[in-house]
Amino acid sequence: MKGRSISVILVMLISLLLLASSVSVVAAVKAVIVSDVRGFNDYVPASSTLTRGSTLKVYTEMKDVNYDGFVAVKFFFVIEDPRNHVVSMDDMEVTRRDYDRGAYVVYTKKIPSWWLYGNYKLTIYAYNRLDKARIDELERMVEVTGTLKSIFNKGEFDDLRDFFETGSGADDLGVLKPLSDSLEEMTSIRFSVRPHVSKEERKKTITAPIATPLAVLSGTKFQVIDMWVDKFAVKPNESVKVSVTVRNAGERGTGKIALVINGEKEAETSVTLDHMESKTIHFYVTKKVPGTYKITIPGTSIIRFLYVEESSEVQPSMTMQNSSAGKISLSLLGGVNKWLWGLWGIFTSTGDEERLYNKKVLISSVFDIATHQISLIKILSSFIS
Repeated sequence: MKGRSISVILVMLISLLLLASSVSVVAAVKAVIVSDVRGFNDYVPASSTLTRGSTLKVYTEMKDVNYDGFVAVKFFFVIEDPRNHVVSMDDMEVTRRDYDRGAYVVYTKKIPSWWLYGNYKLTIYAYNRLDKARIDELERMVEVTGTLKSIFNKGEFDDLRDFFETGSGADDLGVLKPLSDSLEEMTSIRFSVRPHVSKEERKKTITAPIATPLAVLSGTKFQVIDMWVDKFAVKPNESVKVSVTVRNAGERGTGKIALVINGEKEAETSVTLDHMESKTIHFYVTKKVPGTYKITIPGTSIIRFLYVEESSEVQPSMTMQNSSAGKISLSLLGGVNKWLWGLWGIFTSTGDEERLYNKKVLISSVFDIATHQISLIKILSSFIS
């Protein structure tokens, strides 16, 4: 009985070790908005705020994807607009033969003129497609005595030689897994599209406040990583959310983060962070007077703009009244409702730009419905032959 208990414990320990080892090799995908890339994990971070006509550049990497000197990674990039419509789908891949443990790509997207102003979400799906068992099988083929003769007879020697020397022909040799069987990693980042600020508009803004260090306790080292505005064109007295991400690179401490608009302190809050801990703080701002407002954080060079319009732009919309009798799940009808909204917009739009956007919505909503109702991998698999 005692021996059986020991056996059970050993089996459990071995299972835990196997589980731990399997978790340790799981690759994590990373994505950062950049202005320049010099190599793996060597890049220059850039602002997450863009304008129409500018180019979004994203450094994306996946670690620990090398097996016996082979790398085969597929990346998909899906962008959703402020209305949660899918407006862009792209893919990139890395297939190579070397011993670098990671793989990276630089994804670029020129912001179209028809995209809305506001916050966008970029979701990156990364797949490690190497079939390790198949690679081992091919290696055994050329190691077994007499196998090379049969390879010559089949005319496969050149294919195997090219594969083991350069990694080419992996797909033809069955080394690449289908997406449904590949290791999947996912991450998402956000960026904003705002109107271009002309020289005349810049002159309207009050001179930026004198930079002062963040008021933090001794021993702390707070860093403002990013700041973004929930909306860029708002009505008078309409509330807008300003989010600020702060990180503490020093010892645990408490500091005050101030929000300054047109040179005057708008709000201030305290935040306590551990070493290397980060937190996003939200400020809610309301402005009554139309015009351009310059938003800054003392001690940083980050600048964002808020536009309060004279009169709001009328957008076609469809509303759904809820009643206590017979409620319908909006999660199931969301995609269909957006499609109907786009169809309605084409017939009611007054401007060419708005009409063009609504036509794009009709197309993108097909992906939108599938993205929210069906596993995305089913869609992406259709792109792989």
